Amino acid sequence: MALLLVGYGLRDSIMDVAVIQYGQLQTYDAMALLDEDADDKEKEEFYGFLEKESGVSCYDNWYMKKLPARKNGKSRELYLVVPEDTEKFPEFVKLQDRETKEAYALSDEGIVISEKTAKMLGISEGDTVSMELEENEPCEVKVTAICENYMYHYAYMTPGLYKELTGSSAEFDTVVYAVGEPEGESKEAYVEQIGQKALTYDAVLGITYTASFQERLDDMLQFLIPNYVKEGKYRLVIAIGCTGGKHRS
Repeated sequence: MALLLVGYGLRDSIMDVAVIQYGQLQTYDAMALLDEDADDKEKEEFYGFLEKESGVSCYDNWYMKKLPARKNGKSRELYLVVPEDTEKFPEFVKLQDRETKEAYALSDEGIVISEKTAKMLGISEGDTVSMELEENEPCEVKVTAICENYMYHYAYMTPGLYKELTGSSAEFDTVVYAVGEPEGESKEAYVEQIGQKALTYDAVLGITYTASFQERLDDMLQFLIPNYVKEGKYRLVIAIGCTGGKHRS
């Protein structure tokens, strides 16, 4: 019984982290992956839908890519995020210090990197990190700030810095959007309704909902913890990562 209580205490702690990640730090509700073969007309039709859909409060284009970052002989794969509109970015992601809550803004001087990533690579503010923005072409990038983060590994960069480092503009392949609070139904159901509409547009390959990750995590823990206790196991290691696709999964 004591083990079971400890197990559910662990579950609650992990879920608290997920709530902070997706309720306070990454506050967008959905992410639409665009078809790289979609033409301008197809994309404009989708943007027109987002503009007219009353439930969508804001949206922006992002470039996202999973790539290696290296420092001090160590390597860690992370997600590079380049937002098209850096002024809008705080509406979707809050970059802040975990302890002081000091807010950070993106600038062309360098990247903001997630805290655990920095710790694993031995990086401090002001250091540089080697990143392969283009395959087999590493470049040194200055770290201007280290931000609070709990799920996955991230680095955030302005489109201006990306162009300066690569010589080309970022090709925005993802649209993130936030949804307002609905009346008379759950927000989760409302977000999915809008997502189903978005999927009817030729420019959209798929939709990822932030709420669905929290549900899958909770379902997994609800199943694992009682079974581990039943088998007399007292140690449970949970790793949260990616299956290896271009975007998080």
